[in-house]
Amino acid sequence: MLNFQALPDELILKILSYSEIKDLINCGQVSKRTRKISHDGTLWVAANLERKIVKTELLEMILQKGCKILNICHSAILGSLSANIKSHLRVLKISQPICKTVTATGQSCDCEENAGALEELLLSCCSLQHLQMEGVNISPKMAVSICKNGKTLQILNLNCSSFYEATVTHPYNCLQEIIKCCQELKEVDLIQLLDFVSDEDLYFLAKNMPPNVEKLDLTGLDITDSHVKILLQRCNKIKTLCLDLTLITNHSLMNIRQYLNLTLEELELGVNKDITLTDFLQLKSMPRLKILKLYTCLNNKYKDDKKLQNL
Repeated sequence: MLNFQALPDELILKILSYSEIKDLINCGQVSKRTRKISHDGTLWVAANLERKIVKTELLEMILQKGCKILNICHSAILGSLSANIKSHLRVLKISQPICKTVTATGQSCDCEENAGALEELLLSCCSLQHLQMEGVNISPKMAVSICKNGKTLQILNLNCSSFYEATVTHPYNCLQEIIKCCQELKEVDLIQLLDFVSDEDLYFLAKNMPPNVEKLDLTGLDITDSHVKILLQRCNKIKTLCLDLTLITNHSLMNIRQYLNLTLEELELGVNKDITLTDFLQLKSMPRLKILKLYTCLNNKYKDDKKLQNL
């Protein structure tokens, strides 16, 4: 029976394509031939380091091999990236780890240290297409790096993230700058942004949301009928719209029917006293609308997910 080393390079490469990062690194110690195969660029296109303790030496190696898809959600990053490191990342998924992480060797990483590494990682990116930052405290440096990707970024997820507050001495408004610079976005997720989002910010979002956005989630923000009208007058190509846990009334449903009549396919709303069943039923006149999700909040859990055709 042939052993692993007797297999042709193409077959070994195929086998290694199912390996995790740590296994690829270990393969480099088997033989010079296996090491060469394990360094093939196709094996490093996507790297999943979710819920790991990641040393920056490993991160730099992955980036230098041309990684395009990187997931480091809930991971702790130890060390600092080189100042001149450049990445080819197209998809980056990050989130804040547990505030204190201790390695087996006694090394520790807290949120502040991790934030510095995330700033350095974002700084290395210049052509992101998909950025997910969930539960991250977004600093001005991070915001500037995100803006640098504004011409290529198409999907932005800031679910449950927060922003450093603008002050007189530091007037940079991270949220507003990101939206202003990223006008090619097709999908925007701003679910339950933490900390206070001012009415000024909400009007800025309504007036400056990328006009070609097709999927928009504003769940949990203090969005009113006035915001919705301004927003939909600008963004009339939306296919999926989520406005659960907002402050809208039936007036917003009228504007949704008026401005999104020919595009909207899916709508998520929260049930409240200002919107009646009759108001919901009038949405059935929209020709492309297939899914209407209605939520009520009970014990902080969403209930009642209904399809439009069942109403």
